Formats: sequence, C-alpha cells, structure tokens
Amino acid sequence: MKDKILNTILTILSLIAVILLFVFKDNILHVLYVICTLLFIFGLIFAIKKNKYGLVAIAIGITLSVSLFLYQSNYLDKTHSITFFTALLIGTITLVSDIFLIVEDMQVAKKYKVLVEATCIDLEKDPNSKSDVYLPIYGYEYKKKVYEVEFVGYLEKDFPEIGSTRNIRINPENPTEAYFMPHMQTVLKNIFLSIFLVVVSILVIISAF
Repeated sequence: MKDKILNTILTILSLIAVILLFVFKDNILHVLYVICTLLFIFGLIFAIKKNKYGLVAIAIGITLSVSLFLYQSNYLDKTHSITFFTALLIGTITLVSDIFLIVEDMQVAKKYKVLVEATCIDLEKDPNSKSDVYLPIYGYEYKKKVYEVEFVGYLEKDFPEIGSTRNIRINPENPTEAYFMPHMQTVLKNIFLSIFLVVVSILVIISAF
C-alpha cells in the first residue's frame, strides 16, 4: 500500500516537473532550482522506499541548490561556484556511500552473526579474459567443519595472495552463506577524502571574500 502511494506521488511530481520545466524554460536559474527541488523530493521518497540512491539524490539536490544560492547572491563567481559544487558534491556522495557501507554492515550482522577468519586457498583465472583477472576462493572452519566460498566477483588488481587471511561473516544457521565485509582502511580512506573535499569547498567560499 505504501509503495503504491509513493509511486502515485512520484507520477504526479513527474507531471508537475514537466510543466514547471516548460514554464521556466527561458530562465536557466529557475530551471536549475526546479531540478534541485525535484532531486530532493524524489530522493526523499526513494529513501523512504529504502532505495540507496535516495540519499545520493538528496545530496545532489542540496549541493546544487547551495551552489546556485551562493552564485545568485554574488558570494561566488561562476568559476568558484563550479569548484565549490564539484568538491562538495564528490565529498558528500563519498561520505553518503561510506555511511551506506557502515549501515549495510550493521544490518547484515543481524543475519551473518559469526565472525570467522577465512584463508585464500585458490585464485581461479577468468577464462573469458586475456588479462590477469582472478576469482579468490576462501576457506574457513566453523564447528570443526571446513567450508569454501567464492569472493563476490573477479578482481583485476589488488587480488589477495594465496595463504592470506581476512575476516568474513557467516550465517550460523547455514555456514555456507558468507558476507565479505568492506576493508575498514578503505572506508576510513573514503571518509578522510570526503572530509577533505568538504573542507576544500569551504575554503573556496573563504577565498572568494
């Protein structure tokens, strides 16, 4: 029922969007503000529907609207506005992506409750690729039984060495089901990157004065 209501709202908003874009077609700033508003509303609806792209749409809508406001208010010129928008957008999306990974890991932990150490026991070469693309195979022990599981996909670079280990989560009710958690160093690196880009966007505003 909730999905039907949300889909109806999306349809109505889409029709309104077409009308508004036609009305303001001769004013680029008004068109962009309409797009910002729609991105925010659509993103909010998708977020309610638990679609991970909802927050990304919200981030784009807010970032673009702030950039337009600063430009229209003559706080930033065109070049600074574009730089501000680019840095803040990339930083915001990176941060949102990291939040998704952390939230997903927390949700998955409810099902994959057991943390085990898995060892890379083999690297299967992709038969359809001429380059060095491999599928890591991991083995792990749970309750004195040994299990094997394939990685989530083929890797062209940064594939593990045979014998290397990593922590994975498994479903205790079905130990053959495994979840490969994102490396924390990757998450932390992305968080630092997003913070750096947000700081850059703030410095753009400061330098404009």
